[in-house]
Amino acid sequence: MDSSKSVYIRVKNFEHKEEFYSLAVNVPGEDDVFEIRRGRRGSIPVLTPIKGASNIPMKGGFAAVNNTVYCIGGDPVEQPKVFGHHRSLPTLFSLDNTSRSWKRRPSMRTARSQPQTVAVDGKVYVISGADHGRDPAALWGEVFDTKSGKWDTLSPPSPLPEEYGLFAVAVPDFNKFVLGSYGCKFLYLFNAEESHWEPLDHNMVEKIPPNLQPVGVGTFLIWFRGCTLHAYDWSGRCSYIGSIRDLDKVLPHESLMELEDNQDYPPLLHLSGNLFCLICLEDLPFRQKISLLHCVMFHISQAENGMLKAAVQCSQAYVIQTPDRICGAVLLK
Repeated sequence: MDSSKSVYIRVKNFEHKEEFYSLAVNVPGEDDVFEIRRGRRGSIPVLTPIKGASNIPMKGGFAAVNNTVYCIGGDPVEQPKVFGHHRSLPTLFSLDNTSRSWKRRPSMRTARSQPQTVAVDGKVYVISGADHGRDPAALWGEVFDTKSGKWDTLSPPSPLPEEYGLFAVAVPDFNKFVLGSYGCKFLYLFNAEESHWEPLDHNMVEKIPPNLQPVGVGTFLIWFRGCTLHAYDWSGRCSYIGSIRDLDKVLPHESLMELEDNQDYPPLLHLSGNLFCLICLEDLPFRQKISLLHCVMFHISQAENGMLKAAVQCSQAYVIQTPDRICGAVLLK
């Protein structure tokens, strides 16, 4: 029997402004069978932007806790037109999935742009993104308790990881999150209950590139780039690689490779169990400024001997107007 989950997507349009969309993802059961094919049968749903987001800062953090989406920090919608001048913001906005209304929440202690954000156990952790020229360790991170509505300082691990290619991945099964960066030889495991960092000497065969957000399942980090699925078991220190069977039947290869060339990696979400969702744009050449947004659900059936086995289970396409790139996606649990 199918169940529905809400996915929120942040998109930059051709006017260099950000818009927010939501869609309901019908999660198929393990025994459900679908015909996998490209082609358009019947009408395709049209997504419209969520109202009231015109003042939400751009390039902010993006996270979800329970039934609420959070947008953290970012840049003003209208930046001062002064060469070399940049101003980030400490703001926090929330969007309730039921009322669909935006609400201003208590601001961070530090203004941040493009911070890494991760939600664990009802708290939103915000890392890096503070203005340059200030003490990086003192302003490194902070945490918002969604129950109390209060901010607190987040102490960094030692040594301080490089900001280039920084990523933070929730590990909900263990009430922790994993932090890493492109040039760092360590992964860091943060215990949310004890507020404690543990360094993990990793042995990744394939580094996680900048601008790509992995997902965490158990002790695995999983990510998608180009046309290839990657995974790393940070407990067993093993890397895995594989393809997604039948992906070419629902997504054109050239769309995926164009995204790879632009370092616009399709967001990957973990739905449940071994089921995942890939969010990807496909440009329509016969219509300007209109694209198809694909929600491709696939399952991973095996991870052993360095190989991943995965296959598409079903796919849904939506029409979306004036998109330039997807800036992020979150799943409401």
